[in-house]
This record gives sequence, structure tokens and C-alpha cells, in this order.
Amino acid sequence: MNKLLPKIEELKPINDSRLTFSETPLTKDFNLLDFKNKLQVINDIVRETMIFDKYPDPSNEIETLIGDTYTASLASIDYLKSIGLGTNYRCVIAQRRKFDPIDLPTTHIVVLVDDDSGNTYQFDCSPMAGYKCGRVEAINKERFYENYVEIKGDIATFIGEIRKLTFQIKNGNYDNELVYRFFQILEDAKSHEILAGFRFEGYTLLSQISKNKIEQARFLESANSCNPYFKKADSILYRNKLLERQISFWKEELQDLIPTDQDYERQLELAQNIVQALKILNSSYERYLNIDGKNIEFSYISPRLFYELGLNVVLLKPSSFKLGVTATIKERFLDKGAGAIAGYYSNIGQPTELTGIKPMRMFHPHGYKYERSMTGPCYAFLIKEDAQELLMTKHVLRKELGKNIANHNVMWYDGKEIVWDPIITNLVHTTDDACEASMHYLSAYPEYQLMNRFMYPNPRLRKVVKK
Repeated sequence: MNKLLPKIEELKPINDSRLTFSETPLTKDFNLLDFKNKLQVINDIVRETMIFDKYPDPSNEIETLIGDTYTASLASIDYLKSIGLGTNYRCVIAQRRKFDPIDLPTTHIVVLVDDDSGNTYQFDCSPMAGYKCGRVEAINKERFYENYVEIKGDIATFIGEIRKLTFQIKNGNYDNELVYRFFQILEDAKSHEILAGFRFEGYTLLSQISKNKIEQARFLESANSCNPYFKKADSILYRNKLLERQISFWKEELQDLIPTDQDYERQLELAQNIVQALKILNSSYERYLNIDGKNIEFSYISPRLFYELGLNVVLLKPSSFKLGVTATIKERFLDKGAGAIAGYYSNIGQPTELTGIKPMRMFHPHGYKYERSMTGPCYAFLIKEDAQELLMTKHVLRKELGKNIANHNVMWYDGKEIVWDPIITNLVHTTDDACEASMHYLSAYPEYQLMNRFMYPNPRLRKVVKK
């Protein structure tokens, strides 16, 4: 088991509303929580301690927590067993959401786990933002999928072989013999209809590495037989219509919630469902963080990633732009010669363009109090620096800058005056740890956040400084 997964005694309640993560399930002792909320806390911890990799190394994925939905599911079962939570654990392929066509293939894997009374819960620990990712629910109340097929016997063997050979091929460790063996395994896997998604991905990969046009066509034809939505205009149109209809349902519910200013967690879930679905219809909705020449999808940004890279966030607030000191602040944080890793401009005091949810409501439990002061230009950037060092620099800057206009009225970006207050116009925000950093870097894009303020933060990612 990965050393970053905490023991139960390390899980301390968070119930001070001044703290970012005070609205998680763990507001009292872990042992006093009901079964569902205990599962939810463990689900949160596993997801944020993962680094997503579509093609993981099956030989060490559970130990490293680097991988995909299957990795997360296997690791979660190990973790649940180690802390004695639940029984009858199963990794299952989750097939057909309410809005999916009947024959849409899938490779999505979740965990089913029972409580002591035999009630079954779906535990989706997928390390990404997406439909029901991160949700725990009793499936006798609501089935998120029409069918669950347990990964055991031949199915487990086929998936294991497919993943092992995929890893070898993606890393260039293959020859014609291995390619033939992979193709034969994909052909043999026809005996299990549920494996169509895995076979489709396998055939597609073979078509990409093949230099023989006849072989390439053969592999593409095999891929086409597994997935009726692969390059078939009529089928794609049908799938898209079902998805568009579901998006309209989500939008309708969201637009009812936003004006009432209620249930921010549900608002965030709906907004993420909408945007993740829009990405399927149009890839231009995807957003990326580029680090060292590698593009990482926003939806895969986890606290573990920031922990491993030693990254924290500096956020220049509208007050720093109003005072004209953004260059001074940047220079102070970057005075060691290391530039910002990445950054972007935004206005997090305004609703997002994609769904209309309010970023400051997702930023912090008291975020709504600062919506007006955060309405204006903002700039968030990543820096390789310890959180305590950033904190000290931030406090020094706040004392030095803006003291001459403290408590004076200043014309704000909305055309009205605002009182220059050291609480709301304090120039700059920095993050305290990897959990907060991965969330606050995406403060302008809450629809893409893997980590959000309703999740319980892994204490080992918060207290341990990565060396």
C-alpha cells in the first residue's frame, strides 16, 4: 500500500468554517460517521492521492498509485481491507449510464462494497472529474449504471493481459511476435461482450503502431466491430442526441439551483457533468496545464501531482491590479531566479462562462463574502516553493503595500466605491498545501476540478513536504 495513504487515527475532523475543507463528511470523529460517509472519506483520499495514467504499469500501479480507474479500484479495495471497512469487495465494469445507447462500449471500472447488513454501495474512486466520479451511493436507492459485471475469472485474466501488453507497446517494448499475441488475445476476448471497450482500445492501438496498410485496415475493421460509434456518422449522431438531451436536463436543474443560492456541492456536480459531457461532443472544451512540455488535462490535476512536483499557487487579486503592484508582487515571489511554472488570467468574482456557477462559492466556505472584492482581473500562477515560505512572503507584502490607502474609499471595477480593507483587499493569496493548491489553481475552472472543497483532504499530502 502506498505510504501516502493515512491510517484512521490520522483522520481528524474539520469543523471550523474558517477552513477551506470544513464542509467535508468528516466533521466529527471518523468512527462516529455512518458507513456511507466513512466510504466517502476513503474515496476522497484515494482519488486525490492518485496520479492519472491511462497506460499504467500493472506490476506496480497499486504501490505507486499511478494509473486509471482500475488502479484506483484495486488500491481502494486494499485500503478498505487494511482499515477493516466494509465487506464483499468487487471490482466491476460499470456499463450503460441512463443516457447511453445500449451498445456503447465502456472500460469504466468502479468498486461495489457491502456494509455489515448486506447493503451494497457503489464506490467510484476514478482519479478524474466526470459523471459520478468520486461519488459513493447505496445502489438499492439509485443505480448509476444499468449493469455491473464483476472482474473475475477469464474477464480478469483478459483485462490483465490487455493492460500488460498495452503498457509494453506504449513504452516501445514490443516486436511482431508480441503484436500478434496481443491481437490473438483481443480476438479470444470476443467470448465476453463486456470486454468490447477494452478490445476496441486494443485494436485502435495496434492500428496506430502498424506500418503495414493491410494490417492497419484489418485492425481498424476489428475496432469498428467492437464499437458501433467508431467513425459511423449515424451512430455518432444518435449518441450525441442522447447526450445533448441529458445535458439539457442537467442545465435545467442547475439553473434552478443557482438563483436560490443552495446546495453548492450539487451545483458543482451538475456543472462538472455538463462540461465533461460537452468535451465528448467537442474536444475544444478540454483545458490543459503544460508542465515541462507535457500537457495534463485539467480534469486529471490531483493534489498528489502537485505534491510530487512541489507546487503551490500564488493568486494575484484584483486589489493588486488596482494598486498597480502586480509586478512588485511577482518579483518578490520569483526573486530566486525560478520563473512561474504556469499561469493564467481570470475574473473569479464573476460566474463562469461555461455553466454560470460562482467560483468564489466553490473557493471557500466564506468565499461568497469576497465575491465583489474578487470581481476584476486575477492572475494565478504555480511556483515551486514551500507553503510556509510563501505565507511569510505574503504577510510581508500585505504589510508593506497599500497601507497608505487603508480604510479609504476606492473606485472599484464595478463602477462603485469600495472600502480598502486589509481583509478583503489584501492583494495576494497563497496556498497552504498540495490539496488546496490543486483546487485553487483551477479556481476559475471549478467544472474541471478533481479536488474540491467538499472532499476530505489527505493529511499526509498536507503535512509532509515532498523532498
